[in-house]
Amino acid sequence: MLAFPRNLFGPRLFIAGGIVIVAAATGIALRTIVLPMTQGPAAQPRAATGGPAAVVQTAPARTGTISALLSYAGAVQASQQVNVVPRANGIVKEIPVEVGQSVQRGDVLAILDAGILPDQLRLALGARDVALARLAAIRAGARPEDVAAARAQLEQARSRLDGLQTGRIEDVQSAQSGLDAAQARLDLMLAGGRPESIASAQATLDGARARLALLQRGPNPDVVQAAQSAVDSDRAAVTSADLALANIGNTSPADVQAAQAAVESDRAALVSADAALSNLASQYQSDLQAAQSAYDAAVAAANNARAAQAQARAPSDLSLSQAEAALSKSQSTLSAAQSSLTTLLQGVGSSSPCFRATATASASNQTACDSALVAANQAIASAQDDLQSQQAALTQLKAGGSAQSAATVQSQVQTAEATLRSARAKLESTKAITLESKQAQAQATLDAARNKLDADQAKLAALQLSGVDAQRSQLAQERLKSDQSKLDQVLGGSNVEDIQAAEAAVRDAEQKLALAITPNTEQDIRAQRAAVEQARQQYEKSLSPATASDLQQQQQVVAQMQAQLDGRANPYTTADLEGAIAAVAQANAAVDVAQSSLDQMYILAPFNGVVSAKLLAPGAFSSQAAPMLTLVSPDVEVHITVEEARAGSLIRGQAVQLTSPAFPSTLFSGIVSNIAPVGDVRSHTFDVTIKPTDAGGSLLPGMFTQVQVTASQVNDAVLVPREAVIQQGGAPGVYVVVDGKAQLRRVETGLTDDKNVSIVSGVSAEEAIIVVGQNTVRDGQSVQAPGGRGQAQGQGAARGPGAGS
Repeated sequence: MLAFPRNLFGPRLFIAGGIVIVAAATGIALRTIVLPMTQGPAAQPRAATGGPAAVVQTAPARTGTISALLSYAGAVQASQQVNVVPRANGIVKEIPVEVGQSVQRGDVLAILDAGILPDQLRLALGARDVALARLAAIRAGARPEDVAAARAQLEQARSRLDGLQTGRIEDVQSAQSGLDAAQARLDLMLAGGRPESIASAQATLDGARARLALLQRGPNPDVVQAAQSAVDSDRAAVTSADLALANIGNTSPADVQAAQAAVESDRAALVSADAALSNLASQYQSDLQAAQSAYDAAVAAANNARAAQAQARAPSDLSLSQAEAALSKSQSTLSAAQSSLTTLLQGVGSSSPCFRATATASASNQTACDSALVAANQAIASAQDDLQSQQAALTQLKAGGSAQSAATVQSQVQTAEATLRSARAKLESTKAITLESKQAQAQATLDAARNKLDADQAKLAALQLSGVDAQRSQLAQERLKSDQSKLDQVLGGSNVEDIQAAEAAVRDAEQKLALAITPNTEQDIRAQRAAVEQARQQYEKSLSPATASDLQQQQQVVAQMQAQLDGRANPYTTADLEGAIAAVAQANAAVDVAQSSLDQMYILAPFNGVVSAKLLAPGAFSSQAAPMLTLVSPDVEVHITVEEARAGSLIRGQAVQLTSPAFPSTLFSGIVSNIAPVGDVRSHTFDVTIKPTDAGGSLLPGMFTQVQVTASQVNDAVLVPREAVIQQGGAPGVYVVVDGKAQLRRVETGLTDDKNVSIVSGVSAEEAIIVVGQNTVRDGQSVQAPGGRGQAQGQGAARGPGAGS
């Protein structure tokens, strides 16, 4: 048996009949033999060895489960119970709960009068919206249209500066041509006379010297023959000219004049074609640059139009923030107007025109009150109209603006794209025809003009043939006279005048040869050098036509445009952003403070529970020192006090059973939810919390309960009836029937309940144990059951269940 000292139990623990042991062994059947009141001689068995056999009752030792239970007393308590107090002082406006009402965590238990706190919250919200709009504007950065305009102005200023620094292409090309021509003329002058002029002058000099030598030597047969041949040739030419003149018909002057006009026109066309070919390169570059500039301008215009359309379709964050801020402001205005009307209708505040001393009293000045109510209603209507207008504006902004503005922007985009397509086509067509092909076309035009001029000149020559033949006849006659005179002179010999004339001709030819070799004087060369220098200065001026002051001024303009672009691209500094963020944080803090102050007017349930008491009524002044009501949780728990010696037998989550006098026939289940980590240093006890698991609201705070805890349990233990164990010599033992005799066994016992004792050693299962008469028999004494079945029963019990039946 388990024996526990009484002084180990705490004041709240009592033992019902000592330690109550519940037998868990199943299927143990006591084979009871009923002793008859009167027995005949045949019913008296004889002992196996001398003397009569003792009559006993036996039961087999069985295997089963045995448990040791601990019993404690405890009271049912609510797991949570609080006295609810407000977080701020104020007048109790409403307590919407009643005693016994169940509430959920977060439900409103009481409401205090908020006063001006809602207005303060609306002001804080409006200030936050303004701060958010400012922050959104700073984070959005520059507006694309402002940056595009500033960039266009910068490009224009740079283009003007480039023009001042490099000059126009056509001016540069013209100055370059003038410089090249002047330099070529100077090079020609420095190189001396032209070879063909020198050769002609040399030939003239050689002829003059030959004539002089001829005159000085006198005529020879060859000279006479040459002079005679010249006269004969002249006579033949005169005859031929006379015949040709006789064969040519009459030609009208109008035909000759028309042919002459055609030749002049052809010459003008030839000059124009030659000039077009010469200027083709510069003209081609100018046309190409103009087409490229027009295309670039069209691209910029199309991009600007598309950007405007994209901005209209997707408004910037700043625009949305401003519209939302305006909408929030309208909502705040409407809320304030409605709050003012509510205040007037409630008649609170001695300064209100609708003030009423009591809830049922009328306003002190009904006329002023009516006027104030009308004004408040008008303010609400105006605020509602403004709210609808702001909402419509925000909706329209998100949708991309009005239909008319969208159509206008779309039209601008289409126009810009059409211009862009036209400029692209012109640029592509300009680039498609290369400079070489244009030059080839110009060359072909020049060749055609030259061929036409040759044809028209031939026609004119044919028309003028008659006059030419007449002149030819006259010239032939004059040449005949001259050559005849020369022949006569040769035949007549040279005279002094002829020799002097020939000498003068030689000197004149020598001078002309010297002039052909050196056609320009030093003064002419200096003048041409000056012309080249002047052409070079003109060329340099065309490269940089502006003065230093003009360039400096334009550079300053470019710097200003660059600074303007930088300012519009980055309109806000880091300090501005940090300041805006700080302002938003400050505004959020103000909103949180206002919201927290307003939230404190609502007292909320801290947990799921039941209102057990209302301590204040509406109209009373509430503070943190005056609880408003008491709230208890629906969950209950039982606290028991466990002695130190049994504290180790309990663990968290361990199952227990509970009973209550309120429900005598009901057994409740529970678990050990908590064991105090620190015990009482004086009583050496520990507080243990039990959570009922299936009470279903039956157990209420304040009820008394009995808690039974399974301290230990042994399975497959050898069990004998509790009364079979006897104490001999201070040690436990049992009598076992073996071969019809009682045999004393010393045993080691384990757990004990109210019916059975577990045998750790000394007895095996199925052995026959004496359960009646064990206190009178002796070790080795013969025993039998009434009717002579004791021996058979003992032997059968030793073999197994039911063997002796």
